[in-house]
Amino acid sequence: MTLVELLLALTVSGLVAAAGLSILYATSTATELRNDARRLVVSANALDTRIRQEIHNALSFLDAGTDTLILWAHDENSNGAVNLDEIVLIERHTNDQLLRYAIDWPTDWTQDQ
Repeated sequence: MTLVELLLALTVSGLVAAAGLSILYATSTATELRNDARRLVVSANALDTRIRQEIHNALSFLDAGTDTLILWAHDENSNGAVNLDEIVLIERHTNDQLLRYAIDWPTDWTQDQ
């Protein structure tokens, strides 16, 4: 075997190895992208389910903004009127978290306080 044949064999082997590594890299990247897409879909479905559940359980839909939703959650004292402690604010945070705010008065407070 001459030096030229040896160099040619090494070059061909290097090209085959590079092609194999390229296929492995492409497969790895595609799998990572598919997993990221799946995570986003699962997160969106969970967010959708939580919002639908809040709306379904609410007595009334009061207001909505781009990233906010205000609901009359329940009629605690059965007076048929919206009171502050019966309102729920749902907000989509900048990192796509769903935040739920509600007023929870201390149990020992009276109606006059």
